[in-house]
Amino acid sequence: MTKNNQSEDIHAHNQGILEDLAWAIEADAEERDFSLKIVRCNYPILRDRFAKQLQEICTIPISELRLESSDKTLYTKIKKEIQAEQTKALMVFGFDSVKDIGKLLRATNQVREEFCKNFAFPVLLWVNDTILRELSRFAADFKNWSPPSFQFLLSRDALIEDIREKADTLFARLLELGAEKFIPNQELLGANYRLQARAAVDELEGYDQKLPADIQASLDFFGGRNSYGNGDIKQALEAYQKSLSFFKQQNITSSSNDSSKIQSSSTETENLASSPTNINNITPSSTETENLASSPTNINNIPPSSTEIENLASSPTNINNIPPFLRGDLKTAVLLFHIGLCYCRLAEQENPSNWEQAKDNLQQCLDIFAQAEREDLVANFMNSLGEVLQNLKGWEDLDKLAKKSLKLHQTYPNLALLAQDYAFLAQVALKQSRYQNALKVAQLAINTISEFSVSEQQNKGIYFLILAQAQEQLAQHSEAVKSQEEAANSGAGKQPLVYLGLLEELRQLYFKNKHYLEAYNSKQEQLSIRQQYGLIAFVGASRIKSAKTAQRGTEEDSFAQEIAASGRQYDVENLMYRIATPKYKLTIIYGESGVGKSSILEAGLLPALINKKSINNRDVVPIKLRFYNNWEKELGQLLRESLQQIPNVNLVEDDNYSKEIIIKQLQSLPENPDLPLLIVLIFDQFEEFFFVCEKEEERKHFFDFLGQCLETRFVKVVLSLRDDYLHLLLKGTRRLDLHNINNNILDKNILYYLGNLSEKATKKVIESLTARSRFSLATDLIEQLVEDLAGELGEVRPIELQVVGAQMQTEGITTLDKYQECGTKENLVQRYLDEVVNDCGEENQKLAQFVLYLLTDENNTRPLKTKLELEKELEPLAKDLTATESNLDLVLEIVVKSGLVFLLPETPADRYQLVHDYLVSVIRQQQGESLLTRLKEAEAAREREKAGRIKWLKIAMAALFVGFLGMTGLSVVAVIFALESRKQAAMAFVNQLAVKAQWIRSRRADLHLSTILMAVESIKGFQDLEESSVEANEALREGLTLLPTLVSEINHDGDVWEVEFSRDGKYLATGSRDNTARIVEVETGKEIKTINHDGVVTQVEFSRDGKYLATGSRDNTARIVEVETGKEIGRINHQEAVKLVEFSPDKNDKYLVTLSGSTVAFHWLLPQQLIDEACLRRVNRNLTADEWLRYMGDKPLSEYNLTCDNLPIHPTVLRVARDKVKDKEIEEAKAIFRRVQKLNPDIDLNPATEKIDTDISKVIRYFQAE
Repeated sequence: MTKNNQSEDIHAHNQGILEDLAWAIEADAEERDFSLKIVRCNYPILRDRFAKQLQEICTIPISELRLESSDKTLYTKIKKEIQAEQTKALMVFGFDSVKDIGKLLRATNQVREEFCKNFAFPVLLWVNDTILRELSRFAADFKNWSPPSFQFLLSRDALIEDIREKADTLFARLLELGAEKFIPNQELLGANYRLQARAAVDELEGYDQKLPADIQASLDFFGGRNSYGNGDIKQALEAYQKSLSFFKQQNITSSSNDSSKIQSSSTETENLASSPTNINNITPSSTETENLASSPTNINNIPPSSTEIENLASSPTNINNIPPFLRGDLKTAVLLFHIGLCYCRLAEQENPSNWEQAKDNLQQCLDIFAQAEREDLVANFMNSLGEVLQNLKGWEDLDKLAKKSLKLHQTYPNLALLAQDYAFLAQVALKQSRYQNALKVAQLAINTISEFSVSEQQNKGIYFLILAQAQEQLAQHSEAVKSQEEAANSGAGKQPLVYLGLLEELRQLYFKNKHYLEAYNSKQEQLSIRQQYGLIAFVGASRIKSAKTAQRGTEEDSFAQEIAASGRQYDVENLMYRIATPKYKLTIIYGESGVGKSSILEAGLLPALINKKSINNRDVVPIKLRFYNNWEKELGQLLRESLQQIPNVNLVEDDNYSKEIIIKQLQSLPENPDLPLLIVLIFDQFEEFFFVCEKEEERKHFFDFLGQCLETRFVKVVLSLRDDYLHLLLKGTRRLDLHNINNNILDKNILYYLGNLSEKATKKVIESLTARSRFSLATDLIEQLVEDLAGELGEVRPIELQVVGAQMQTEGITTLDKYQECGTKENLVQRYLDEVVNDCGEENQKLAQFVLYLLTDENNTRPLKTKLELEKELEPLAKDLTATESNLDLVLEIVVKSGLVFLLPETPADRYQLVHDYLVSVIRQQQGESLLTRLKEAEAAREREKAGRIKWLKIAMAALFVGFLGMTGLSVVAVIFALESRKQAAMAFVNQLAVKAQWIRSRRADLHLSTILMAVESIKGFQDLEESSVEANEALREGLTLLPTLVSEINHDGDVWEVEFSRDGKYLATGSRDNTARIVEVETGKEIKTINHDGVVTQVEFSRDGKYLATGSRDNTARIVEVETGKEIGRINHQEAVKLVEFSPDKNDKYLVTLSGSTVAFHWLLPQQLIDEACLRRVNRNLTADEWLRYMGDKPLSEYNLTCDNLPIHPTVLRVARDKVKDKEIEEAKAIFRRVQKLNPDIDLNPATEKIDTDISKVIRYFQAE
């Protein structure tokens, strides 16, 4: 039948399908064999009706089974819920509600034979179009057991009515919900409302008739809410405004008398915030308002909101109970409210002037409700206007509105909104310096929601900040700190800007009262929230956290933009690949300080694991540990808390939290086949473990645990630590049997290096981060900034980018001219340091400056120092300081929290160290010669004082000695003999050292360095005794003759970056910062050739036969010279600095590969194209499809090979295969898929989906259908 059939024809079609289905069920039931029937219907109302009719016309009973969101397998569900022996037929519903439908269908396909063995009855699966596609994708074999699906249709009139009903239902539910919380469409209309609406529209368009205007307006409204939920605010606003224009026009057409009510204007409708007449003069008296704070009983008689207002999010729509057709003016009001929400988000994200637009639209919404005499709706939506007034700082208007709103919410009970009313009044009281009143009313707000669940306490953080301000103003400092901690635990919720404003006011108050640490904590919390909500581009030296999106009443974690934009997303994908691949049981992330190891875990890997939810059909449970003082207890608690959130997990009943209990719990998890889990244990900043656990037995205890984890199925371990602590891993595991990792914890397949950013990646970071915030940088400024940050290194340290960017953000530097006016990047870093110093308080600024200076030394390094050492070094400067020990504690805590200084927990005392070398020169330049002079003068004065004390002590001792000499003559003689005896013993010992040195030299030539040291100690001992030794002198002289002698010196005018011997040892090559490479003949020291570059020479490499030398430089060239003649025989130009030159390992030196930049841009010297595996391992990824075709000559992608065995196939290879399917080049696509699968049998051939696809034919069919 065609789309143009009338309703009668569609009815006849559906009846025919129903009868055919009933006949098939009865016939199969009589056979007592398993059969599968797939029934296709996109509309729940239709499905329920025909399922009921099917039960009525069938001569046999049909059992029913509804799947739940947490179900993992269909077979197990039927087995548990249905008595197979008594079942004649079965209908299964609810596939669209299953959370992980791919996992369920894949499992169904794997056990499909069990259906035939154990279910001797027909099974009907009720599905929609989406589930049908998923069946084809994940369970094609199982699906093929069914004849063509039975499809039920709706007529055009019914489709239109269905959309109208959904629209009316949505508007009605939104009016009931009010402004308190934004709930997505799918939660209000069912998970598949979008599919149903799309299917209905597709069918309606097939009738070749234009959609009715009201249907289009409703679809615009649906789409606008979807866009708003996805964060596309401008698209949502456009859709809302289209929908609004229809409903406004409808109101005008339907009743000219009502049009004046809908068109709100200043001359027709008074503003609710300034005139109570709009809502029937319900303003409480001033006496009532003042009594609010002192009469908490105002809320005692309010019925609980749960009895008045349903939790709509947990109540699915009953499509059979459609509300009566809503008035058009109420729909207009709902649209105005949604438009107001859009302007609120735009004000937060782009321009604060949008608050006025938000206020106007929300005001019009409330005016319509008031004119319709719907006080209940005014009560539901009124507080959204109050939130806007908070941001506009319209305290007088907010005061009036809050008093009216308070009365309404007592008439129409809603405890959450009532609490917000109290908070409005408390904030107004703060502005009016009525601190006692503010404290009491803020406490009322908190008490009102005290019984709510955490998810319902969206504004709790704001209430506690208001309370903290009032307490600080009333000199209740300790209580204020506790309230702020409660606020931090609750978070910013749906109003980050209001929260930030209150937090800044509290910070200023703390600072004014000289509570500097609390003030700094408030500042850091602001910074963290601004970064999480995308309100700033740079975070300074602070840690990056997972991003959050603020919607009305929702707060969701997501991938941090800094990670996605910086090129680190590829690292996150690599780490996810390692976790998904069985052979990688352990991953060790290492790198220098400041490259972002902790950030990539906190803001990249963790959100990725949480959002992925399932890997290889196993639910992912990530657990991250960062503190190691009591690692067993903390890890055990985190594991238990995570597992408690998963239904049907068998927990080990033991609160001991020892490593044995943790392992027992981990080993018990794979025993439940119906609950497959993948545990990922992440140990961040693992170098701190070695500071906390210094004893060998403590470290062995952990590494024993690590070994057991590696032997436990479905447990992955990730360690993250600085590269200078890797050796401690080797030391800690050398006596353990870690056969799972070949007893090599530093294997290349385990280590994952995280380095600095390339210049190209840095530009992308800056462009992306500044685009999402209100901080847009000019293109020429970005170019210059990246060049300055990269410097001679050619790479950008992430921490330096964040520090410099944060200071530019603070100073509003957005153009190149302004940037150049501020000086160098060092000047910006300096001013950033100054801010941290200023945060310590005026009286502590000098102390903070001195502390930072003392954490540097004259060699421009970062010494580790304890607090006691710092105190001693500060003693000479005491006259310049007013600081006490407590002030030093304060300064150290602030500089550590700022991220500028590391606190390294050690025994017996903690030590402090600057976070990075680049800060040293800045700090020392800041203090200059003045501080250094004062330190030297103070030290000289101290030495003079010490010398004076020693002089007077000697005089006193001499006098004392003379006085006693006459009395103790015999005793003195005895003492002299004793001293002589001791001298003879010492001389015998040092002489023995000399003899032993000679003896070892004559028998163990490999220990000649030891003989030299022994001889030196012997000579030093004799000198202390004012004697000499022929044996010691001889041992030293003969030992020195065995040391290497200097053949020649190769003099460069800059630091030497690279040295390399030819394989035959005949030549030596050097590369230097003076832009030259030099070749020297080893035996004679003769310099053969100087190779001049225009930039630093970072690479030198001899060919295997020693005939040629290749050099790589930051002048973007690689050069090849003939060693014996020094003649340049080739030069290769690049777009970026050359980081690597490497000859191939074959005998004939056929190939040379050069690496330029981090984009793996390879340029080839010789016509044969071969990639040296060792080279590519340094760049941490395999070739892209484009690079393979470009550099591998005539080798197609079907011959693609891995250049880094331990890294995944580049995703562009699969992308090319997919495109070839779409271009109908099926055989070529198959060849690529087969090659990729040969390289990695477990690879997901269709990464576009959440599930892993390994069937080539199915993947090709999927892309063909797409």
